[in-house]
Amino acid sequence: GLVPLLPTAIGASDVNLLELANAYTVFYRGGTYIKPTLIKEVRDSGNEIIYKSEAQTEKRVLSQETSDKVLAMMRAVTKIGTSKISMRGIEQQVACKTGTSAGPRDVSIWCGPPEIFIGIRFGHDDYSIIELPEYMKKVSGDSGMLVSGGWVVAFLERLIFDRIYSQRQKIDFPPQVEEYTQLLTNRYQK
Repeated sequence: GLVPLLPTAIGASDVNLLELANAYTVFYRGGTYIKPTLIKEVRDSGNEIIYKSEAQTEKRVLSQETSDKVLAMMRAVTKIGTSKISMRGIEQQVACKTGTSAGPRDVSIWCGPPEIFIGIRFGHDDYSIIELPEYMKKVSGDSGMLVSGGWVVAFLERLIFDRIYSQRQKIDFPPQVEEYTQLLTNRYQK
């Protein structure tokens, strides 16, 4: 469980990748929490169901308005924030949160369009510093560029979403999320 102290709000408690991804999906579900299910069902070779997980109950943990505002902040990250370069010109709308630890020793992105959510983390088991891959040095044109979630991991996430939505209908975030996003980008755009 989470440590019930104030520093937990800024990441002081350890959580695993599944817990963190599920926490972000609350915003995509309009403030509703659903316990994650890794296996929904298993079928045999005759297509008969041999295992089906129990239906999960939903629990409201945030208001719709709060969820929309957080999603708007995550949308702003793709326009004026840390993933704006990697997400520039993306056709499918996405909302993202990037992460880069000191060193950097750990980089991540938590991102998705309205219907899919993907979290990606790069790091070493021994917590050593991550070096910028050679291909990224070539792409950036700056061999001294530092590794960051918005640059290294967001680039990979962008490729995944471009591939998914090359053959899938694009979906927009609700109008209220886009209105909040526009307010943020107008206010904080450099």
